[in-house]
Amino acid sequence: MVGMDAKQAKANVATVKTALRKAMMKTSDGKTARVGFAFAPGKDKKDHILVIDPRKKALALMAEIKKKHADRKMLCCGTATVAKDGGKFTLSIRYVKKLAGAERKMQEAMRAMSLNYLVKLEKEEEDEDISEADAQVEVLEAVEEAVEALENARGEQEGDAAEDEDAGAETQAEGGEDEQEEEEDEQEEDEDEDEEAEEEEPAAASPQGTAGAPASAKLAALKQAPQVWHQTRHVMSANIDKLQAAIKSEYANESPELLSELDKSMGQMQRILDKLDHKLAESMEKAHQADDEAERKQHLQTAKALLAEHIKYVQSEPLIAHIDANPFGVQANIKKTLMASFAHLAKTIS
Repeated sequence: MVGMDAKQAKANVATVKTALRKAMMKTSDGKTARVGFAFAPGKDKKDHILVIDPRKKALALMAEIKKKHADRKMLCCGTATVAKDGGKFTLSIRYVKKLAGAERKMQEAMRAMSLNYLVKLEKEEEDEDISEADAQVEVLEAVEEAVEALENARGEQEGDAAEDEDAGAETQAEGGEDEQEEEEDEQEEDEDEDEEAEEEEPAAASPQGTAGAPASAKLAALKQAPQVWHQTRHVMSANIDKLQAAIKSEYANESPELLSELDKSMGQMQRILDKLDHKLAESMEKAHQADDEAERKQHLQTAKALLAEHIKYVQSEPLIAHIDANPFGVQANIKKTLMASFAHLAKTIS
């Protein structure tokens, strides 16, 4: 490969062949053995850089390519196994870091090394990606349905309250006419009627009191909403910390250069927390503390806009998917945690 000098290329081919032999074996528990790989595409098939090593992790191999070939900006890495069917060999890969179209170019690199292997993305991984996308769509649809249902319920409540007000106005008007007609009656009868009217006032007010109960519950939920978002961020931050600790432990014996490169890569995880900041909680808290309904609606609109931005970001940020699919045994569940929180908050601020 042109990406390496002749000596490096020869040594790499030998290492790749060793890795491919290992990838055909079974582990002690009967599972298919897997080896790490990293790949950087070049201008043509002779310029590609493909390294497969039975002793090194995928991220370490990718870091080595970055260090030796700083001009290569597009890279991917993952794990691979080998299957033989009817005399034909297939290199079946799973990505840790993806790169669109890499399978075809990796196959070109294999042939440039005189290795006749078909490179194929594992079907299981493709199914997982499809299932995850379907699940995200279902969550978003559930959020939309919840918002629509709550707005419909609010409309019904406002309609009931308006009917109660109209009924109260009619009652007051009728009462006024009765008082005018009986104005010439004896003073004692007037006082009795006033006493009866005072006794009837609480009954007329009671429908408005029942209409206010859902509003009070809504306000109580809004009071708790900022804490829900703070807790969501705390869980997300803690899981990211666990993953970073696992990565550092895995590569603790590597070179200082590699560790420095890993620190830079892990630092990218902070951008998720920076994007999903405390502003959503602050807007919901302001809505709860608002002095009047107009001010509350204004802050709720801000919260809804922020929530929409957060959902869009989580759907489009590839780093979140990489964290959730990490090979270090840490169940981060970043996307699942966030989408569940979004669904809850959407109901609260709708």
